Amino acid sequence: MNTIIFGFDPGLKGGVAVFNCEQHLFSDVVNMPVNDDGIDTRVLKTFLLKCKMKFPESRYVAVIEKVGAMPGQGVVSMFTFGEGYGSLKTAVGYVLHTDIISVTPQTWKKTVLSGYDWKQSVPKLVIPKGTSAEKIKELKKVYNREKTQAKARGKAVAMQFLHDKFPYVDLKRGHKVEQDGLADACCVALYGAVLHNFKI
Repeated sequence: MNTIIFGFDPGLKGGVAVFNCEQHLFSDVVNMPVNDDGIDTRVLKTFLLKCKMKFPESRYVAVIEKVGAMPGQGVVSMFTFGEGYGSLKTAVGYVLHTDIISVTPQTWKKTVLSGYDWKQSVPKLVIPKGTSAEKIKELKKVYNREKTQAKARGKAVAMQFLHDKFPYVDLKRGHKVEQDGLADACCVALYGAVLHNFKI
């Protein structure tokens, strides 16, 4: 029986990727459907149902990236994110009738992006004693800029991996620039495929 892996990046700029293990290809990669309230579960359910009709005699596996709210986000932001994650899991479970695998970014990256420099980090900021307030402010500004650049480089790694291994995948999907959320969704789906003995 063929296995269809659904990979989800649950962010509002995330994506949904559908990987066909038998054919070794992505049959669909789409932006996460959203509305003013967050993830549009009605549109998502319709998409998932269409995928099921396309592959009726298949086993379905759902893999969702498990991420938390970012540091510095308030209680409301954390609640909203958690609510969106919960509604996504409910919609996916309802349509696909399958268990859902949750995977942290570190885990899927270690598995899928093996051989790629995905650990983009910046050394801890150390401020020598006696440093003036003005100099501290300048050092923090440079440090924050380096952290932002490292994060952007880290996000680009998944896109580079997709270019190398699956160059036919459209990572723009109506946007002017490639979307890292689509690349992440593809990699999350591939993580699920690896768990089912797929060799990248």
